[in-house]
Amino acid sequence: MKTLAAITTTEGVRQLAVTLWSAGRYDEASVTLEDALSEHSSLECEEIVSLSVTLAVVKRAQGKHDEALSVMRSIASLVQLCSLPLKGRYHNGLGASHFWLKNYDQTFQEWTAASYYHEQAGELKPHAEVENNIACLLIEMGKPDEAHSHLDRALAACGDVLFVAQVDDTRARALLASGDTKGALNVALASVARLKDTDATTFLETSIRTLALVCKAFEKEREAERIEDAIDRASGNRQRAADILGISRQALEKKLERKHKHLIDKCTPKRQPRGKYAKK
Repeated sequence: MKTLAAITTTEGVRQLAVTLWSAGRYDEASVTLEDALSEHSSLECEEIVSLSVTLAVVKRAQGKHDEALSVMRSIASLVQLCSLPLKGRYHNGLGASHFWLKNYDQTFQEWTAASYYHEQAGELKPHAEVENNIACLLIEMGKPDEAHSHLDRALAACGDVLFVAQVDDTRARALLASGDTKGALNVALASVARLKDTDATTFLETSIRTLALVCKAFEKEREAERIEDAIDRASGNRQRAADILGISRQALEKKLERKHKHLIDKCTPKRQPRGKYAKK
């Protein structure tokens, strides 16, 4: 690996830092970038912004989210002088810094700007990736129904098999959050199917985890439907409902208390004890 002194271009320094960061050598990557930025008087505007955006990535990898945000804010005045692709990188990074600090409204604003600049620059894959991230953000914000339009934009921009599988995974989580477990199951299965014969093990593991969550929710929903049907057929009588389901009354009571509290009101009230054990 080349030493910093042997690298003559700013992009070479940045690539060295990226290599160090990718290897988990965060402190070295950070020092490499900070040393290069200390020579800012000899750097062009775009070089300062490019190095700073990468430095913020390293800071976030170190868990230093406040420092990452500070780095991004320090170059805000320079960004308007930069190219469209670099503007996209800047706003994407600024949004990521806000995301880790749970400043979700600011994240949405910055990622929307990043998407715009990447699209204007004709960078379809970065544009698509930001749109997928926006969809993930909306799920996190409790607005899963708004995620789909961004996922549609992502797919329109990039049809790469691995990326389509990622979008399927995000859409499955959006559908699950909206309560559409059947739709979520179909899309989650599609995501796993796209990835199962690839080398993208990390993406596959993520999709399998999503599928497991969807299957659990799907089974819980189907179980609730079976219990509700049994209660209706038993006219609310718990023992008869349990008999219809082929389980003990105690098992039914546990299911109602632990997983299906919304169905308790459909049952007739439990009998109160009599005699000396009755409540007064």
